[in-house]
Amino acid sequence: MTLDAELLALLRCPEDHSTLSEASEAELAKLNAAIAGGELKTQSGNAAEGPLSGALIRADKRRAYVVLDGIPTMLPEEGIVLPEGLL
Repeated sequence: MTLDAELLALLRCPEDHSTLSEASEAELAKLNAAIAGGELKTQSGNAAEGPLSGALIRADKRRAYVVLDGIPTMLPEEGIVLPEGLL
């Protein structure tokens, strides 16, 4: 997955308005392993679903937003809460 650079420059975390970056293959692998292990939840408390083919990661690496078919899901309640040190 590669988002248009201009779009990525405009997007901000809906929660704290910080910048976002595309998840690398290594980050996606870590996210998918944690999802498969039932370790990750969305901000609304639901189990995160995967596997992910793309995600946007908040600058502090505490939230991930799923990208489906090239479209980022930017709803705060759908953001995946990332434990410190996962990425």
